[in-house]
Amino acid sequence: MISGAGILGLQVVENVNILADFHALEARVMQRVHHLTVQLSKMLFLRPNGALCCVHEGLQRNDAFGNGLTPLVLYSLTAEGGPFRSHQLSTEATPLSLCWFLQENWSRPSGLRGVPDALKVSAAIFAACPALQLIVEALGIALQVVDGHDKRYTSSKAQAQTDHRGPIYFREKEIPTRGALDWINTQYAHRLLRHESSSVISNRAGASAWLALPFSPGSMPGDSLTVDWIPGPWLWATESSLPALRGFEELRVRVRDLGIDPAGYDADSNEDDETGSVIDPTAPLLRAASFGGFVYAFRMLEDDDPGCGEFGDRAVINTIACCWPESLSRAALELHVSVKTLRWHLNGRLQMDGEQMRDLAEYFGLTIGAEGERGGYDTDGTYILAARNRCVIDAYIQVGHGGDMAVSCEIVPRSGDADPRRRFLLARSCGTLFASLFVFERGALASKLLDRPASSPLINLEEKAAVSSSLYAAAASAADMASRNAWVAIHQWEEYQRGHETDFRDLAKDAYS
Repeated sequence: MISGAGILGLQVVENVNILADFHALEARVMQRVHHLTVQLSKMLFLRPNGALCCVHEGLQRNDAFGNGLTPLVLYSLTAEGGPFRSHQLSTEATPLSLCWFLQENWSRPSGLRGVPDALKVSAAIFAACPALQLIVEALGIALQVVDGHDKRYTSSKAQAQTDHRGPIYFREKEIPTRGALDWINTQYAHRLLRHESSSVISNRAGASAWLALPFSPGSMPGDSLTVDWIPGPWLWATESSLPALRGFEELRVRVRDLGIDPAGYDADSNEDDETGSVIDPTAPLLRAASFGGFVYAFRMLEDDDPGCGEFGDRAVINTIACCWPESLSRAALELHVSVKTLRWHLNGRLQMDGEQMRDLAEYFGLTIGAEGERGGYDTDGTYILAARNRCVIDAYIQVGHGGDMAVSCEIVPRSGDADPRRRFLLARSCGTLFASLFVFERGALASKLLDRPASSPLINLEEKAAVSSSLYAAAASAADMASRNAWVAIHQWEEYQRGHETDFRDLAKDAYS
C-alpha cells in the first residue's frame, strides 16, 4: 500500500509533467511575434564629453539641443507575450541599420528565439525603411503594419521608454564617463541572457512558453550593415506630452549624470572634476547646483535671449502657476477659459492672445515691467505659494529676483509646537515691502530643500529663525486660507505685516547679524 505522502508525491510529479506538457503544447501552437520600435529616448541623453545623463521627467528634442545635450535614437525588439526585450542606442547623426539590429537579435538562440513568424512595425517605420518588407519576406516572415489601436505594440513602445528612465539593469558606477554609449550597447547585447533566469520576470507562464519555442535561425540577405532607413520627425512625434522648456524655466527637471558623482560637478567652472572635460562651452550657460544626489540646472538668460520675450513671459507665469495654492480649475473659471486651454498654454502647446495673457498675469499677481509691454512681467508683489515640487526653486528665484534677499529663512515658533503638517519659509527680496510665504509639506521631497541651507538651491537661504507665536500662527492661518482663496489670504498676510513691522524688521537684522 502507498502511503499518503507517497500519493502526494506522485500527484506533484504528475502536476509538474502536465505543466511541462502544457508549455510544450502552447509553444507548438504559439505564433512568434516580434515588435520593432524606433523612437527618440525621452529621458536618456548624451553629453558632449561622451557621458550619459538622465532626465526623469523627459525633455523635448529641441530643448535638449538648446541645452547642449544630444538626443538618442532608441531601437527595441520585443517578444509579444513574453518579458524579453532587446535594445540599442545611437545618435540621429549615426543611425544603426534596422536589418543589422534584427539580424543581431535573430542570430542568437537566447530570449527572442530567432526568427519570428510575424514582425510588427509602425506605419512610420514601414515608410522610412522600404527595404524592410523585401528582406523579412525573403525569410518567410509576415510583416504587419500596425496603427495606434494595437495596444500590445503601443505597450512595447512605452515599456522601452520606461527601461530608459536610467539604465536600471546596471549599477550606475559601472558606466564609464567616456564612451558610455558604446559601453551600454555592448551590455544590452547580453541583457537577454541575464533576464532568462532573472527573478524580475513577472509573466512566468508566458516566459516559460516562449522559452519552450525551438530556436529558428535565419540570416539577412545582402549587406545588413548599410543604413537602410531615413530618420524624420516621426521619431519625436509623441514628445508633445513632454513639458516644453521656455526661457528661464529651464532644466526644472532633474538632470542626473550616469557614472559621474554629482558631488564632483563644479557648478562655477561648468566642468566635471572626474573627467576634466568641458560639458559644452558653446551651449547656453547652465548654472548648476548639486543637492540630494541630483544636479539641478538653470538656464541663465542674456538680454537678447529669445526666451526673454513672449515665451519668457509665459515662463514667469508658468513658474508662479505651478506653485499657486489654488487649483488651476479655479484660475480657469476666473479667466473664462477651459482648464485644458490653460494647461496647454502653460505647457507651451497653445498661445493665448495678448488680452488673455494680461488677465492671466494679473490673476497670478504679476505686474508689467518698467519698460511697459516690452518689459515683461515682474514678481514684485506678495505671494503665498505651495512648494509641491521642484518648481519651487524657480518660483523662489523669481520672487527673490535672483537671490537678492533681505530675509530668507524657515520660521519656527519661539514657544509651543510647530505645525505638524507643514513648514514655512519667509522670503523678502531687497526693495519689496512685504515678505512672501512658501508652504512646504513635511516629509515631501521639496521640504528637503530647507534641511541644509548652506547647500540648498534656494539662494541665500539662512538657518531657521525662531519667531513669536503670533507671527507663526499668522503664517499658518494664511496658508490655510490660501488653499481656499489665495487673494484673501495674501491680503490678510499683508495686513498682519503692516501691524507687526517691528517683528519683521528684527527678523531681517537677525538673518544677517
